[in-house]
Parts: sequence; C-alpha cells; structure tokens
Amino acid sequence: KKIISESTRGQVRQMAGYAYEVVDVYVSSAKNSVEVLATDNEITDALRDETVESLEKATRELTSLEENSAVIDNAGLHNENGVVLAASEGAKSIVGRDFSQRNYYKALFSEKKTVVSEAIISSVSGKPVLVVAAPAFGEGELIGYVVGAIDLSELKTRIFALEDEEADIILLDSLGRNFLDTRKNETAIDNATEESDRISFLVKREMGANASGFLELTDENGTAFHVSFKKLDYATVIIIHSQAPLDKLMAELFSIIIVGAVTSALLAVLLIVFTVKRLTNHIDSITQVIDDISKGKLDTMIEPELLSRDDEIGELARAFERTIVSLKLAMGKINEPKEKTS
Repeated sequence: KKIISESTRGQVRQMAGYAYEVVDVYVSSAKNSVEVLATDNEITDALRDETVESLEKATRELTSLEENSAVIDNAGLHNENGVVLAASEGAKSIVGRDFSQRNYYKALFSEKKTVVSEAIISSVSGKPVLVVAAPAFGEGELIGYVVGAIDLSELKTRIFALEDEEADIILLDSLGRNFLDTRKNETAIDNATEESDRISFLVKREMGANASGFLELTDENGTAFHVSFKKLDYATVIIIHSQAPLDKLMAELFSIIIVGAVTSALLAVLLIVFTVKRLTNHIDSITQVIDDISKGKLDTMIEPELLSRDDEIGELARAFERTIVSLKLAMGKINEPKEKTS
C-alpha cells in the first residue's frame, strides 16, 4: 500500500541523490588528499630514516595538509607498528602513542589499501571523526601509513543545508551506528536500537539484504515516513521524509477553512459597515437640504457629487433637486401678483 504520494517519492529520491553526492565527494576529497601525501618523498623518507630532520619535514607536510584541506581536521604519520612518528601542528599531543588496536590499522595492514574507519572519538579533539588511513610503501613493502581525521562538523553543515522542513538526513558508519543526524543539534555516536530509533534500526535490518532501497513506514501516531537509504563503502546515507496522518491533515485543512471563513465574514461586515456609513452620510446631507428648504432657504444647494451618482442616492438627490427648482418657480409666481398690486 502506498502511503506517500508519487511526487513526494520523487522529492525524496532527488534529496537522496544530493546527499549521497555530498557525502561521497566530501570523504573522497579527504581520501585523495591523504593518499597523495602518503606517496610523498618526505613521508617515505621519514618512515625509513626516522631522523629528527626527516620527521620535522614530515611534520611540515602533515601541518600543510591540516591547514589547506577543508575536510581534514588533523593528520598523523604512523609506522608499521601503529606508533605515531609525527603529527600536524594541531595533533602533536599524540606523537609516540600506539594506535595498533584501532580497527582501521588492522584493516589497512590486512588489505594493504586505503581504508575509512567507523566513527570514533578523536584522540585530539575528543569529538566524533572518520579516519582515513592511506598506506605508505617503500620498495614495495608497507612501511607505515598516513592518517587524516575527517572534520564532521563541516560535513554536518553541508548536510544540514540539504534538509527541508519535512525531511531529515542520517549517516550511519560502517558498524551501523548513527554519527550524524539532522534531528539532533550535534554529532554523536549512537548505536540505534528499535526502542531508541526505530527507523535507523529498520534500515540496518533491511541493509542485510540490500545495499540501497526505499521503505514506507508509519508510527504509532499515524505519521507516514518514506525512507531512502544507500550504503557506501564507509557510510550509509538515510533520508527520512515524514508526512502527517490524514486525520491531522484534514484537521489542519478544516482549521484553514474556518480561519478563511471567519476572515471573509469579518471583511464582509466591515464592507457593509463602511457602505452603510457612506450611505448614511449622503442621506444625512439630503435631509439637511430638505430641512433648510422647510425653513425657507431656497438657495440651498445639493452637493454635485450626489447629483452625479448613478445609484439610488443619486436618483433621490436629483429628485429633490427638481423639487427645489419647482418650489423656486412656485414661489416666484406667488410673489409676482404682489408686485403688480403694489
């Protein structure tokens, strides 16, 4: 049963396409930058020699990556045992630390290719990051690797720019945990359960059989959700578009109709009051003329504006104008014999 309109499905698919592209371009940019640095001679020399001079040169290269990349928060150079030999200016506190227990270290030495980690808490910033680890080779042998921590705050800004009032975007890491959610104000790693986040939970279950797809769900309140998801190599992008239940939509429509009807009624009343007031003013003007005539003031004039009107007020004004003229003529005939007698 389709609970979301076809136009809404199209909007969700379009937003999903934009979101997939943003995430893919963002992470790919980080991967490319780290992979290029891993082939740099200054880096491979530092891994082979580990002299003070070579490590200082490597530090400058790592710092340059940190400062010039829009997506890398910090960078480090690790030897084949996972120990940090050098780090960018903002990450020098981790030099000498052993990261061989990290999943990305194990994956890199197993696959001998660039890997993107699950969301982890950065040892430098204390915030969630994705880590790109690119292998460095010397004479065909894996001698170490370069690590770049992806800045999720910038990714969050770009993702938030895509959302609309009825849609949310969620990113799951390679372990299926939420690490970016536009429903929340900040990035956090959250292993969604059916109780805490039913939609993310159902998508994870669906991903067991499909790398991408669409789901249509309803919650206990009758709200319909159209969910689009796509699994990338390092993350899963989920687009959630909500649609209010029919009874709620009808209630909102009824409210709009009631407000419109009341507004129209008020405008009609104001129009009537305004019209009656204008008519009353015109009638009062004619009444004043009649009153003046009754007192013998035959030179009283009816306002030209009233005489030129095309409605009943105009007809009434013109009728009284003819009456005034007739009275003036009659008064003239009455006064005429008196003048002859005298």
